Amino acid sequence: MTLGIWLIIAIVIGVIVGNLLLLKQSAKAKLPPTKSNNNAAWDEED
Repeated sequence: MTLGIWLIIAIVIGVIVGNLLLLKQSAKAKLPPTKSNNNAAWDEED
């Protein structure tokens, strides 16, 4: 029973660390520049 608890704890810690590393990596990613008039006419009806 103790082995199962430790396995669950290890999986949870692994998921948390993996998500933090992914967040750190994605924060460094550059987004492509947007056009200057990208959202200029978003509320106009067709």
